Amino acid sequence: MRSVPPGDSIRFGRSGDRRWAEYCPDNTCERIEVDAKASRANFERFFVGYLWRAGSYLHLKDWQRRYGLGAEVRERLA
Repeated sequence: MRSVPPGDSIRFGRSGDRRWAEYCPDNTCERIEVDAKASRANFERFFVGYLWRAGSYLHLKDWQRRYGLGAEVRERLA
């Protein structure tokens, strides 16, 4: 996955029966967990869309403004 949003502070993983994603641009994290039955690709698309639409970190603001619903975001949500 390219740096969407900027930086390398987005991580995906799986623990037991849960998939998780987190965005940690500083000493805090935004984390979402879902049932591991959810497909990884769909969950990644959801998480990127969530950060674009609802992410409140200052680190995201330029990315949100620059892309709006730009090509890469549209591609991730497709």
